[in-house]
Amino acid sequence: MSAELLLLVCAANVCRSPLAELLLRRELDGLSEVRVESAGVGASDGERICELVAERHADAPWVRAAQEHRSRSLTPELLASAALVLVADREVRSEVVRMSPGVRDRIFTLRDAALLIDSFEIEEPARRVGRVSRMGIHLNRHRAVRGPQPPARRRLWGRREEGPSSIDDGHNSSLRHHHAALEAVSSTTSVVAAGLMGGPIG
Repeated sequence: MSAELLLLVCAANVCRSPLAELLLRRELDGLSEVRVESAGVGASDGERICELVAERHADAPWVRAAQEHRSRSLTPELLASAALVLVADREVRSEVVRMSPGVRDRIFTLRDAALLIDSFEIEEPARRVGRVSRMGIHLNRHRAVRGPQPPARRRLWGRREEGPSSIDDGHNSSLRHHHAALEAVSSTTSVVAAGLMGGPIG
């Protein structure tokens, strides 16, 4: 069975989604059946990774991966090849679904995935169904049971507040907000990785 694509998506593909990509690649090292990539719904191709993400770890593999990352735009073709799509926030999710409505059953925000994944267990694989696809099926079934999280509220002056399903973009915000967004990506990504590896969740 060829490797299944787990795709991470944010807006610019320089901060939240590349952090999730690098963390998942790190935690899933040796799991050859999973391929991890990232993209952005509003990305300008070729931009370097966020400095705070690049500086998050100092070991050589992380530094090299961060230096090599270049942002890229999300395309319908990339979405069609993904077994599971995890996005930073509900706004990005809406844009992805508008681009490719067929992805609706296999797209989740990172926070929703972390919430729904708690009972996921790696079992004996069904015929030609890899663990990324099995996780997507599990998440979709549990989403139907639990229902969607409420959308983000809006302040009176129009600025969007972070909702329970979203990790807001802190890249162009305060340093505190930026760090908080990266911490949220790290914690939710760890839950996803543990589920894919079949280890303990939480």
